[in-house]
Amino acid sequence: MKTFHLERFLLGSLIFGIILTGCAKLPSEEEDAALDEELVLVLTKNGERTLENFILPESDDYSSIPQDPSNPLTRDKVELGKLL
Repeated sequence: MKTFHLERFLLGSLIFGIILTGCAKLPSEEEDAALDEELVLVLTKNGERTLENFILPESDDYSSIPQDPSNPLTRDKVELGKLL
């Protein structure tokens, strides 16, 4: 009976700890905008490339997917990848 109460206490303490640590302060709109600007600068290397470099093409648009010229993508390879 004592171990049951101890287990409940430990479980309750664990849940309380998780809730307490998960209550972090969210950034303000200004901080959020500043972080967005910083991320864009890092991703674009200060204008050397565009954000379009980070948009993935559709899975069936084989000509837009970067690939090795000596081992091009085919529909069969994509189907095998989905199966795996």
